[in-house]
Amino acid sequence: MNRAQIAAIPAMTVISFVSMMSAIPHASAAQSTDNVIVDSGILSSISSRLMDTTISKAASKAASGVEKQEQNTDNEISDLVKKTAKLGSRTIKADWGDDAEYISGLAKKVADAGSISDWAIVTDTANSRTCVFRSFKGAWVCVQRFDCAVGSIQSDGHSSTQAGNHVIDHKSSSTAEGNCWWSCVVPWWGDNGEDDGQGFHDGFDGTTGMITHGCTRLYQENAKYIYDNVTVGSRVIVI
Repeated sequence: MNRAQIAAIPAMTVISFVSMMSAIPHASAAQSTDNVIVDSGILSSISSRLMDTTISKAASKAASGVEKQEQNTDNEISDLVKKTAKLGSRTIKADWGDDAEYISGLAKKVADAGSISDWAIVTDTANSRTCVFRSFKGAWVCVQRFDCAVGSIQSDGHSSTQAGNHVIDHKSSSTAEGNCWWSCVVPWWGDNGEDDGQGFHDGFDGTTGMITHGCTRLYQENAKYIYDNVTVGSRVIVI
């Protein structure tokens, strides 16, 4: 039997043949035992094919395992987003189109800044967007996307929404129209004792842009979502 014929032997036949041949004493070149000729070259060819088959099966199993693990992670992230969305079932979500790369960039900013909780928020003043993140297995996943209005420096006392890394300092469920569900980010108490800092609250009417006194205005449902879920101390990044 030549090497080409050996290569055509099915894997199970190879295994059985090797098992049978393992009981026969080996010789460096060729040896006769009960009229069976054992050629070292043939054994080497069989061994090589058996090894290739084993490696191929192991690689296939490993690839299948990685693919299954990635699928499980994707499913878990999807479940996290769905469960978190239920916390704000009445929120008014923004449609930013194909924003995967944009969201990934915001998530990196959160990862770099860190948060003491599993919540974080990024407000993009240039685009009038607020994105809420939750931590999942060491990664930050966007769970809510809100349109908003932010601050602008004007002559009537307005100020820009302060850029930088902040945290939610405190909250107030004030019922004052246009200032409900207050989550303060930049605390500042006025001489009259009023809470005049910057933060998230309601009062958004769909008009985006730099038009507020410095706070981030959201639809009331969205301001309440942050108030109800994002804990005090959570990271807030304003860019």
